[in-house]
Amino acid sequence: MIDVTEFKKPLKKINDHHKNSSVVSLKFCDWIKERNIKEVMQVNSKTINKKEDKQLWMFVSSDTEGRVIVTTVSSLALGVKRSIKIVCVNPNKFLDFRPFPVLACKFHNSKYKMPSVELDSASLIAMGSNLEVCIHHVVKETCPKILTISRPKQYPSQNTGMVEQFQKQHQIPCLAWGYGRTPCFKDQSHCLLAIAWGPLIQLVIAKDVESKTKEDFYMDGHYFIAPNTIPSKESDKDYKDVWVESMHFLDESLLICVTNTRTVRVLYTQ
Repeated sequence: MIDVTEFKKPLKKINDHHKNSSVVSLKFCDWIKERNIKEVMQVNSKTINKKEDKQLWMFVSSDTEGRVIVTTVSSLALGVKRSIKIVCVNPNKFLDFRPFPVLACKFHNSKYKMPSVELDSASLIAMGSNLEVCIHHVVKETCPKILTISRPKQYPSQNTGMVEQFQKQHQIPCLAWGYGRTPCFKDQSHCLLAIAWGPLIQLVIAKDVESKTKEDFYMDGHYFIAPNTIPSKESDKDYKDVWVESMHFLDESLLICVTNTRTVRVLYTQ
């Protein structure tokens, strides 16, 4: 880890936890708030209880074998930095396993007041594969899965005028965390996860992470990008469907999408 303002000395050297596998995705995460952990240090034969400083960094990485690892870096006494590895996904524990090449992390924004303190400070990571999107919650030194969203099997094709099956080359989703309103939740801005499956965009509303009623997340349907056809390269008479290739939140309730036609579309989630 290197400070871009000073390249002379690295801030922290971290061992490679992916065991000779190539890293395909690396994302910084929102750090966990200060933890009430007492470190016991021996100073001049005296025992001193010192509260651990705030965590400095947290990032998540995935490799070609499908392993997903969260690495946390915290500051201890005398400028010493400690790194901890948290294995979120271990492909060796699954018989039918598919890797997660797409990662997206939720970041705290003080502009939007969340209905739950736990959700406001939660470190959530969304992982996308060709069949599903999983949301994991980083809690201390664990990373449990709290939600799974399956990929739709079909989509309405404006090209053929029929309902078509998803093809293999269009199965990887685009993910984006943000804040905004949706058609079903217009009262106030909520924490949103936008999932783009080809021309379909699904909105997931996060309302809590530790609700006793287990109604922490709500699905707000699939929304269709239109117009959704472009001329193919082979012939101007043939058309193919438009697919979302990149997606980010610009501001509250505003999504910017880049399609396979290199066109940019700004969408309003409400």
